[in-house]
Amino acid sequence: MIRARGGRIAVAVGIMSALVARTALGQTVTLSVPNVCADPGATAIQVPIALDSAVAVRGLSFVLQDSPDELQLTSGRTAATCTDRTAGFTCTANEVTAANVVNALVISLSGDDIAAGTGPVAVLTLTDGPVACTPGEQVALALSNVMVASLNGTALPATVENGTFTCGCAPTSTTTTSSSTSTSTTASSSTTVTSTTTSSSTTSTSTSSSTTNTSTTTPSSTTSTSTTASS
Repeated sequence: MIRARGGRIAVAVGIMSALVARTALGQTVTLSVPNVCADPGATAIQVPIALDSAVAVRGLSFVLQDSPDELQLTSGRTAATCTDRTAGFTCTANEVTAANVVNALVISLSGDDIAAGTGPVAVLTLTDGPVACTPGEQVALALSNVMVASLNGTALPATVENGTFTCGCAPTSTTTTSSSTSTSTTASSSTTVTSTTTSSSTTSTSTSSSTTNTSTTTPSSTTSTSTTASS
């Protein structure tokens, strides 16, 4: 149940119950919890609760449950805090450990209203433990028992958008695939080496000095005259 701070919260609960005694028709609001992440053993996990409404509202209450039971509501005044949209409001929460639920209330004791619009109206602060979560583990965050009071004291029909807690916030890795069409112009330097073989056709004119040796043989014709003296 809601943890009282003096008698103010008890009065707020009574006002909230009176405001939602009737149900408005044709006006639907949405209460949502986002996807969040934190490192194992984190002690200040902030979970914003956002209200999307086309009309102004007087206040709201809801129940948040995690499944499996991994997260706990932190203690103290930071357990539930108001936002810019609910400045001057009372935002409070209390965890019922046996039922594994967190009851929360957002209301103005002075009669102020939450203007129409979209954005967080309260932030719950949770802790991980007593046993730290396992990296990659996911825990469902579900809203239920939502009551939203309109300005004229009727209950507005509400829808919910649930979220997830992820153990470990992995760094965002942006992979840019540069599809670069590289036109590789290979200048095939076709160097035509014209090997001009100058065939030095050396025409060797061999002048054969034909030496004609004219050998003139003069036959020595010796005429031998033999005279025989006959006695």
